[in-house]
Parts: sequence; structure tokens; C-alpha cells
Amino acid sequence: MPNGGRDLPEEEAQVDEAIRRGAGAVWIRPGPDTWLLADWCAGRLFAALQDRRMPVCCLERLVSLDQVADLAARYPRLPILLAEVGYRSIRILNPLLERFA
Repeated sequence: MPNGGRDLPEEEAQVDEAIRRGAGAVWIRPGPDTWLLADWCAGRLFAALQDRRMPVCCLERLVSLDQVADLAARYPRLPILLAEVGYRSIRILNPLLERFA
């Protein structure tokens, strides 16, 4: 999570600790954990994740496809895994996958 409350280790240290513990990916839950995906809030977190190529997992009900597209545009080398996507999202997913690696 972003360290906006100054109550957590710095973002880079959080990612390094996850790697040290053998994590293959991290989960994000911005709404339930009360933070935003905006750069001014979570930019350092996503930059650290991208620098270390740490995959980011999220649920569509917690992170919208529009937010996923925004993250993919801002962090083109960040692996993003989106889970629990319904078949009705195909009209959005296909263009999203065509646009962003």
C-alpha cells in the first residue's frame, strides 16, 4: 500500500520485502484499504513495483477496467493480472489487450 499515512515502510522497502519473502505477485485493494490509484497517492508504489517487475493482481470489482487501462498506460512494464472478469466485459477487454501489452 502507499505510505501516505507514514504508518508503513516506504513503498520500495515494501516491495523488496515481498520479494525477499518469495512473493510471486502482490494484490491491491485500493477501496477496501482506503487509498487511490492516482499518481499523487500511489505513484511511488507502482514505480517500485514496475522497477522490480512485480506482478500486480486485482479484482475487477475493486479495480475498474478503466483504472487498469490507466495503470497500464502510466506503467507500461508493470505486469497486471485482473481476476474475476465477467464474460460481458469482452467488448472492453479485447481493445484493452490490443492497446496494452
